Amino acid sequence: MIKIMTWNCQGCSTIKSMNQTKNTINLIKPDISILTETNLKKDQNLAQIKNHYSTGGKGKEARGKGVMAINHLEQIEIKNLEEKEGRILKFTAILNNTEINIIGIYAPASYDRRKGWFSNNISLGDLEQADIVTGDFNINKYAKIKFKDGSSDKRKFTENETIEFLMMEVGLTEILPNSTTKTTFKDKLIDRTFLSTKMHQLNHSYKIIDKINKSDHNIVVMDFKIPNFTKIYKSPLWKMNSIIIKEDKTIKKIEKIIDHYQETKRKNLNITEYWIKFKKKIKKQCITTEKKRILERKKTLSNLANEHTKTKNKYEKETISNEITILQEEERIDRMIKSSINYINNKEIASNLLTSILKKRDSSSQIHRIKNPSNGEIETEQKEITDCFRKYYETLFKEKECDQETHTELLSTWNPPIDKKKLTEMEDRIEEYEVKLAIEKIAEGKSPGEDGITSSFYKIHQHKLIPILTELFNFFLNNEIPTEFKNGILTSIYKGKGDVLEISNRRPITLLNVDYKIYSKIINNRILKILPNIISKYQNGFIPGRLLHNNIIALDLAMEKSDRNTIITFYDFEKAFDSISHKALIRTLNHLKFPRKITNTILSMLTNTNIRVMVNGQLSESFRAGRGTKQGDPISPTLFAIVCECLSTSIRKDNTIIGIKLNQNNSMKIGQYADDTVTLASNIDDADKMDMKVIKFCQATAAKINDNKCVCITKNPKIKTKYKTIGAKEEERYLGFFFNRKGVISKVDDTVNKLENLTKCYSSVSSTLKGRITILKSYLLSQLTFQLYINEINDIKKLENVNANMLFKGDRWAISKERSRRDYEIGGLELWNMATRSNAQKAWIYEQYLREKDDQNCPPHMEVWKSEKENSLSRIHIKCWKAWKLLHHPRERITLKLNQVKPKYENKQKLKVIYRNMMDIKYKGWNKHQPTTGQKLIQKNINHPILPFREARSITTIKGRDLAWRYLLKALPKHHGENCHL
Repeated sequence: MIKIMTWNCQGCSTIKSMNQTKNTINLIKPDISILTETNLKKDQNLAQIKNHYSTGGKGKEARGKGVMAINHLEQIEIKNLEEKEGRILKFTAILNNTEINIIGIYAPASYDRRKGWFSNNISLGDLEQADIVTGDFNINKYAKIKFKDGSSDKRKFTENETIEFLMMEVGLTEILPNSTTKTTFKDKLIDRTFLSTKMHQLNHSYKIIDKINKSDHNIVVMDFKIPNFTKIYKSPLWKMNSIIIKEDKTIKKIEKIIDHYQETKRKNLNITEYWIKFKKKIKKQCITTEKKRILERKKTLSNLANEHTKTKNKYEKETISNEITILQEEERIDRMIKSSINYINNKEIASNLLTSILKKRDSSSQIHRIKNPSNGEIETEQKEITDCFRKYYETLFKEKECDQETHTELLSTWNPPIDKKKLTEMEDRIEEYEVKLAIEKIAEGKSPGEDGITSSFYKIHQHKLIPILTELFNFFLNNEIPTEFKNGILTSIYKGKGDVLEISNRRPITLLNVDYKIYSKIINNRILKILPNIISKYQNGFIPGRLLHNNIIALDLAMEKSDRNTIITFYDFEKAFDSISHKALIRTLNHLKFPRKITNTILSMLTNTNIRVMVNGQLSESFRAGRGTKQGDPISPTLFAIVCECLSTSIRKDNTIIGIKLNQNNSMKIGQYADDTVTLASNIDDADKMDMKVIKFCQATAAKINDNKCVCITKNPKIKTKYKTIGAKEEERYLGFFFNRKGVISKVDDTVNKLENLTKCYSSVSSTLKGRITILKSYLLSQLTFQLYINEINDIKKLENVNANMLFKGDRWAISKERSRRDYEIGGLELWNMATRSNAQKAWIYEQYLREKDDQNCPPHMEVWKSEKENSLSRIHIKCWKAWKLLHHPRERITLKLNQVKPKYENKQKLKVIYRNMMDIKYKGWNKHQPTTGQKLIQKNINHPILPFREARSITTIKGRDLAWRYLLKALPKHHGENCHL
């Protein structure tokens, strides 16, 4: 147990006030005290207090400042101390091998001094690492300050929103015993505490002690039960170092091993046995190289330290110090890679990695407590925690009986025409180009499987590995896949909702060997060629050429056409990918007459797979997976879509089920995106029949519906549905969009408000403009653009201010908006004009419609659009039609008629091309650059027709790149008074 006390003591700089503070602390008897408003000067002598760590101001500035931490327990170790501005104290407390990262805060009291203080002084990185953030925030959570005119001070609410959003974004939640908690005699709550998920896992109590004579602030006391936890120093799994593997020396050594592999005979070993032996050699070489590198670095650091001590020349000392810093940074990066942490230099990374890093997540992956699924007791010991996870997932993946007769009945409704030639081609010999394509599509930066070999290895050496892998994979196609290749390491991630102690609220992800994933991708690519012909247009999840937005537009159209008797049901499948029966999958493949080799290899990929669960870096005993598809396996979404299709066909082909009429010739009964299923019933009888089909599907495939999470929408509140019906003012989330009784609801304004808060969090994440542009476009604005295919932006000006805040840390643009939208080559930032971008996205949807073939795969809403008249278009149709007309010259728009339109281009245009065409029409010459006199002079000196902006942006050294970019950008007119064309 550890007791932590936080208190605004209102001064302890004098002997009298210090004694009063000590007496109060002695009454509470905490293990750690965190005091704010100490009024201490920097380096003030506090010999009377042992084990204290203090921050304060200089001279008169000490007044109204100061945070102090006192360690009262010998068993607690304090390290990693940092202070900032005399108002922030960061440190790590260690007890029972458990690290607790604490941030003590004393914010300025006045609004003017506090404005922007939190977002400017408390970085997102600090909060991501924090377990406890506590102190005097000087912002009342319940602020309602009334002025004489009766208005309230909304600034307080804005600050509250900023703080709470900042904390929420990194998974920190405020602890409040009740809604009336106060920490001052003035009935305010300004002494606040936020905890990470890890701290919430620990048994904790929170109480307020009032009536302290020395201060008008109450004392907040927290107790945490710290388990006697064995510290995990490293994962038992080896992982290839992503930096060493790309070094020239390592590449040459590995190529020698590959050449030796190809030259030598395998003797009595088959291809799989020899491949396993080959991977062990690669692993041994990488480990040897890494150890040698560590020893050399240590030796160099030791020599440099000796030189630094001996030399008296200050310039030599500075040079040696810089060399030591560089080596220490390399050492830090290696440690991060070993810990499976992606190293990012100022968050300047490719956008595909950015989202996974910036998403809201728990600050710690350590699991200190978990609820035992078998008896509901809380387990705190590492062995018991790991065992709980193993038993839970072993039960989840255990084979369950499914009703073969019911499955056969459902499958009988599904007989898609399949080209026999394409089926036969699926079991042809695997060619080298297929292996090359699969390697190129495997994402980098992902955690490897048991063998520890990353995708970078295969990408770097693909020219030599492709022939070997082609031979290996053809062996797999004709034989049983060895267990060593398909074994998996199961890790889990908290979903972010529900009881954090429940294992069921964690998402399982299986880490698989990269060579297995390459093979899986090859088989998946072969199936994808026929998938659009066997899966109906009502399933859009992971089917080539189909869009998530098709589901949203079709559902909105159906709701627009619905009446008071219609019932729309959103089904929630429990652990959908993990519960599908292998027998049901094979029955489905046999029903579709898949080639024997493909069916056998898929069965081999799924069965006899050993799974080990990894918790806190420790591995459980293995167990066999008897059902489900592995999340993380490239083929899993495809197999799930195939199994689910019989549910769709059984509903659609039942003539007694009416569905919702979209027009005279079309109705819609079901919509699916992977396991996200929605049924559309014309009345209660329809809904009951569909529900019975869903129940039969569960019986046939061992799937399960979570009744408590299924939701119905109906315009008639008197209709009694089987599942919960949402009210008139309630909403249901479906595929990232929100629906009520009227249809899809725009959340664009809410998203812009969210982005406004996010920019306060992320503007300080990167110190460079390039890094902030990457974050803005790849993570922040992408949350908005997802919605703009259907919805519109109401407040463009506010969004532009958000962009300016992110890029330039203020409402004002450092360069003109027009220039920011130009290409990099001419000094622009390639930022979108969001109003044009919104129209381009809708025009792109309309382009898909215009080029859609009139066949069985034509989305339901597009079939309806073809029959609609210009004076009676559906909601989304009219938005997309108006946007598409903007692709034409203003004079042409007048003569355009709905049923006479033709695509302007022969082939489907990419969104980027449509956007640029719209910009050319509306803003002529928007992407042209007129160089200034200074820029012309640079062009002349370097003898180049354009300034090297792109080359400057590719400079890896951050300071050098920014300097070069600014120099090129700000080469202003030579003569005073000449207009700047930038």
